[in-house]
Amino acid sequence: VTLSESGSATVMLVDSMAMLTDDANIAAVSVKLEASPDGIAEKIGTLSSSLGGISISEYSAEFRTINLTGVASPAQYLSALQTLNYSHSQMTNIVNGDFSLANRSIHFTLYDQDGGVSAASTATVVFSRVCQAQTSYEATNHTQLVRVGRCSRMPRSSLFIRCLDPSTCDVTTLSSLQPLMYVYGSLQITSLPGLTSLAGLENVEYVGGFQLQDLVSLSSTAAFASHTARVGFDVPLGIFITGCPNLVSISGMQGFQSTSSLYVISNSKLEDLSGLNGLQNVSQHVYFQGNGGKVLRGLTGLTTVSG
Repeated sequence: VTLSESGSATVMLVDSMAMLTDDANIAAVSVKLEASPDGIAEKIGTLSSSLGGISISEYSAEFRTINLTGVASPAQYLSALQTLNYSHSQMTNIVNGDFSLANRSIHFTLYDQDGGVSAASTATVVFSRVCQAQTSYEATNHTQLVRVGRCSRMPRSSLFIRCLDPSTCDVTTLSSLQPLMYVYGSLQITSLPGLTSLAGLENVEYVGGFQLQDLVSLSSTAAFASHTARVGFDVPLGIFITGCPNLVSISGMQGFQSTSSLYVISNSKLEDLSGLNGLQNVSQHVYFQGNGGKVLRGLTGLTTVSG
């Protein structure tokens, strides 16, 4: 189920591929939400209170259950089960940073007319957090960074992570961003004097642009190694690595296959670009200045610069 920062989210629990068989008619089905971390904001609901002689109870928040009763065939019960849904009604919890992204387990137990009881079957609700669509999202302190960390996608948005006043900056880690997977705009990390690594970005699978700027303590980009090395993709908004005086090498960005611009400037210790050895094409500009003496070492895949 995909959750956004406003409105509600609903997902059907039993799809058209489900099967239900029994030698006897079914007398009842109990459906139980194993846990409800967000309390009354989430529940099991139904599109109908009765169907084909089967009555469907109201959801009990106390016991986290909804019950179907009435003797009917397996096919009739399957139709009734296909009206059930899981919903979450208070998406503002996401914005406030206290929404639980844990998977929800929903158990189904069947009772047939002959007294038989089935083993419980389970449906799992998996959450994908989508931030509110906007032109850009800027995180300027740790609290905001934690809020961004509730995201898995930032549709049509750029993500700016920076400190407006580096002297009072409290952002020293990106660990809260581990759920983040897609930034369709540009991911820009700038002016964080205490940041030493990109740990926390291990799960990012796509960025439309990538910028590291004025990160005076950054020594490694290796945290990118676990994701971008898997597949090659275009970075249309450019790659910019500037003002990182303690960055010795770029690693883990092998997935960057093509881009519009590549700027590597004022990284005095940087002498190895092997982490960009998957980069084959730059459509506009390549600019190097103020880096280590062998900064072009490792940029072995680049074949075309069109600008």
